[in-house]
Amino acid sequence: QSTWGFYFCAEMSTVTIDPEAPDQPLLAKNSKATPIISVCVCTVFLIIVGIYFGLLFSENYDEDAGCGSVSLPSSFLLDERAFLSSRHNVDVYDSSGKHKLGTFYKKLLSSTTTYRFVDADELIAATMKKRAFSWGAKFDVSSCAQNSSKYLIEQELTLSSIFWQSSYIISKKESGAKDFVEVAKSLKQQLYTTEVSISQDDTLFGTLTRPTINIGGDTWRVKVFNISEVEPYVFGFIGTAVTVSQNEHRNRHRN
Repeated sequence: QSTWGFYFCAEMSTVTIDPEAPDQPLLAKNSKATPIISVCVCTVFLIIVGIYFGLLFSENYDEDAGCGSVSLPSSFLLDERAFLSSRHNVDVYDSSGKHKLGTFYKKLLSSTTTYRFVDADELIAATMKKRAFSWGAKFDVSSCAQNSSKYLIEQELTLSSIFWQSSYIISKKESGAKDFVEVAKSLKQQLYTTEVSISQDDTLFGTLTRPTINIGGDTWRVKVFNISEVEPYVFGFIGTAVTVSQNEHRNRHRN
């Protein structure tokens, strides 16, 4: 990609303009300004190309480097990268916000919607992948560790008055089991909700909360009360998916 970018700039810099020729456009007659304009346009072009491909391949983690750890504490922060980022990345910190524990991100090049979690050593630890052929949005969640539990997250959309509300049903399949069993679900929330509660019957498994105003990007505070039923990294995937999908929704309506 850099080769044709520099070729484009080289072609611009070798254009020769005769200011005395009568058929030259008005801008071209100003021969002193033309090289400056060419350099500026070329510079902007290369910056755009560099940012585009940098974002495209910035999360190109080595899949053969080994299996990462999905171990997260019962309380942690999800901090969206809002600046100099494709806004598809959410970093994980401990509850104090001082120690980075890993990163959740959405793959930009994938046949279907795919999220990943990489640990503090930048090893891929878990994946959440949308089923290509399913009724509604269904995501398979699994870690790379052997004999680990697998999860199925189903998103339900319902229309309440004039607002769409969404909820998540979490099913779990223990190692060696054949079928998924529903273990928790979230309360219905509107598109830009500030809290997601995961529970089953009257038992609260965990919450994700964020401020109403997020000028610098989303910051979710995650608290998990029942790690044995739903592991903390599953909450991380839910918060990341909510943030990324809402950013994409804003961009679609902005354009």
